[in-house]
Amino acid sequence: MNSDLKVALLNCSKLTEPFEVYSQWLFQVNSPKDLVRLLIEKDVDLVVVSGPNSMVGKWRKISQAYQVPFLIQGAPDQFNKCDDFVVGFLEESDDLESCLRASKDVILRYQSERQRSQMEYVLEHTTNFTDRVLHTSKDLFISDVKSFFKNNYKMENCHWVSVRPSSSKLPAILKLKQELENQKVDQGGLIQDLDDCATEIINNCHFQIWKTSKGEYLTMIWIHEEDQSSQCVVLNKIQIKKRTDFQAFLVALIPFLNRRWSLCQIVGEAQSQVYRDSLTDLYNQKFLMEVVAKKIEEYKRYKTPFSILFLDVDHFKRVNDSLGHIVGSGVLQKMGDLLREQIRTSDFAFRYGGDEFIILLSHTEGEDAVNVAERIRKEVENSPFAVNGLKVRITVSIGLAFFPTHADSAEDIIRIADEAMYYGKNKSRNIVYKAS
Repeated sequence: MNSDLKVALLNCSKLTEPFEVYSQWLFQVNSPKDLVRLLIEKDVDLVVVSGPNSMVGKWRKISQAYQVPFLIQGAPDQFNKCDDFVVGFLEESDDLESCLRASKDVILRYQSERQRSQMEYVLEHTTNFTDRVLHTSKDLFISDVKSFFKNNYKMENCHWVSVRPSSSKLPAILKLKQELENQKVDQGGLIQDLDDCATEIINNCHFQIWKTSKGEYLTMIWIHEEDQSSQCVVLNKIQIKKRTDFQAFLVALIPFLNRRWSLCQIVGEAQSQVYRDSLTDLYNQKFLMEVVAKKIEEYKRYKTPFSILFLDVDHFKRVNDSLGHIVGSGVLQKMGDLLREQIRTSDFAFRYGGDEFIILLSHTEGEDAVNVAERIRKEVENSPFAVNGLKVRITVSIGLAFFPTHADSAEDIIRIADEAMYYGKNKSRNIVYKAS
């Protein structure tokens, strides 16, 4: 027999020594539950069991589910002859080498069947994924990725995290945690879930699989970019029927993700040349309507809400009149820089016109959106803009509207956010006001 035969021993501690001669991989388990857990984790070639006859039904189910043959320590007359999952019987007087040699063809057949099933699994899932994910828009592509894993793996959480370039040599999980801690938007307890990772199952430059202290899986899929930044797809509390199949699927999937994300970047860069405001380098009003239309379509498909923040600089005319239009333009440029720093890569910032700005928060509504708006308001208030040797202080009034809570069309959601902003501005300025 091949020396790299992977063998699981259940209640067969006395057989450990002779099997070490024939198997480089030897696993001892103490219960059927532990055996199933092992078969999920490893590709086992043979299970050797010693136990009561009443367990044969359970052995048969396990053999069918995980495509592995059984070698029984006991007399053959205790089992039905039609139990073809049993490759042989091992009594104390039997020669182990002869028994394994006689079972070689059956063990190889099971190995071949497992490999075939794995290839079918990879082909089915990869084809299913690539057929569905056709978008070159970054935000729609991200939504499709999340939807795929949610529907196919019954997972509770999927996160898409942009990780900035770093020369840090930290392990991937610590680099991701550091990035999340630096971000100003809540990631739904993901940092705590990363802390709960106990055992690293797979570690390479493209993906890592961790097992948590609760026995659940957390997977990180990395999409690396030319500027050394990365996109990390985090699959949290994912249900994996067989880890080896899932691992093979990731190996086939990741090149596609990288190609598709590169295409998204190329399209995004081309769009930016047409859809950028020349003064602030934020997106312009023309692109705003396209993005909102895409977000509405996304909501129809995935039920993912979004929020519109309508910002107006308080008393901006005074800045132009007292300090001049050059300084005023400089203030607007600094305002654009500040807004870019305050939002996620999945959000959008626009110059709507004059001293008015709009932010679209993806997958965000309610108090989360209010908190982001309030944070931006405070940041503007506490950040004097240095322009031509002057320190200019400004404040903003912000109106909020949530889709679909407040409106069901692109024009209406923008109008309602605008009205909320003016209502707040008429009350006190330097305020965040939510549409009612």
